[in-house]
Amino acid sequence: MREHIIYTVERALDCGNIEKGYIKHKCLECNEEYIHGFTCKTKFCSKCGRMYSLKGSDKQVNNMLIWRSIKLLSK
Repeated sequence: MREHIIYTVERALDCGNIEKGYIKHKCLECNEEYIHGFTCKTKFCSKCGRMYSLKGSDKQVNNMLIWRSIKLLSK
């Protein structure tokens, strides 16, 4: 199997794992601490890939709306 495929799958499996890295937030009102694991940001991951698809579809919709408005204005 290709090395980059193995690397991508391993990153997706470790997505959100606090043992692989995290960021800690502290609420200024209640002083409670929140820990969030780093994400993998790959298209293969079910969580990160979904975000990638949503951002991509929003970008396409905006591109189509801009093109449509330009076409209407040029008539």
